[in-house]
Amino acid sequence: MDAAGLEKKMQQLLIVCGKHIFQSIQHDFPAVYFLLLCINYAMYFYAVCFLLLCVFSCCVFSPAVC
Repeated sequence: MDAAGLEKKMQQLLIVCGKHIFQSIQHDFPAVYFLLLCINYAMYFYAVCFLLLCVFSCCVFSPAVC
C-alpha cells in the first residue's frame, strides 16, 4: 500500500470515528449535541458577517475596486 492509499484509509477512518462519536453524543447528551450545533451555526454566521463586512468596507473605502 502506498502513502496516498494509506492517507485515504486514515481519512475514511477519521470520518467514520467522527460520525460515530457525534451520533453517540447526540444520543447520550442531547444538550451537548445542541450546544455543538449552535456553536457550529454561530461560526458560520460570524464568517458570513465578517465577509460581508469586508466587502462593505472595501466598497466604502475603495469604490474603484468594487
